[in-house]
Amino acid sequence: ATLAAVFTLLALKRRGIPLRPQPPDWKALRRLFAIGAPITFSGITLSMVYLATGHIVSLYGGAAALGAMGIALKLEQCAFVFCEGYGIGAATIVGQWLGHGKVQPARKAAAAAYRSALLCVIPGMILLCFFPTAVVRIFTSDPTIVSVSASMLRVVAAVLPFTALDLVYDGAMTGAQNTTYSLVSSLLWNPLRVPLAIILSESGLGLFGIWLAIDIC
Repeated sequence: ATLAAVFTLLALKRRGIPLRPQPPDWKALRRLFAIGAPITFSGITLSMVYLATGHIVSLYGGAAALGAMGIALKLEQCAFVFCEGYGIGAATIVGQWLGHGKVQPARKAAAAAYRSALLCVIPGMILLCFFPTAVVRIFTSDPTIVSVSASMLRVVAAVLPFTALDLVYDGAMTGAQNTTYSLVSSLLWNPLRVPLAIILSESGLGLFGIWLAIDIC
């Protein structure tokens, strides 16, 4: 992180944008807070929800289920990297088009970013859907974890297109400086994972119900 910061500062200096100590611009800071705060609160909400769902998974499935959840989330994060990259690209291009007052090109840019992200996650969908056991064995040889993981990975594969949609258009909304959408959707949907996980697991679906709750919301 330190080296990255140094290279960033050097790159800015070469572009004629040296960073010097200056008095705070309170108007700019208020605007930055208005844009950044919803994203921050969304991240905090998601982290708290994952702590709660992790506790539920541990209660219903023990250490093996918790290990399976960890592997599934790591694999899901691989898709997140691609989708968030296109989301950042969408934020940049959408912001530029809207800055010029051109709404239609901004919409087309967001749609193009989503199509590109979708193409990137399709190979992962195929692997997780049809070869979940082989994928899990890369991380562990524990037969219990391998068995428990398979069902969750298929659920992850099924929702990857919607994950791409969410992350890319979340980036597009950031470019449009409308991050309140992220906060509202996070506060509405993410906390529902906890009661839904309890309801579905108690309805006879067991761990599979918890996997559904985690990925549907």
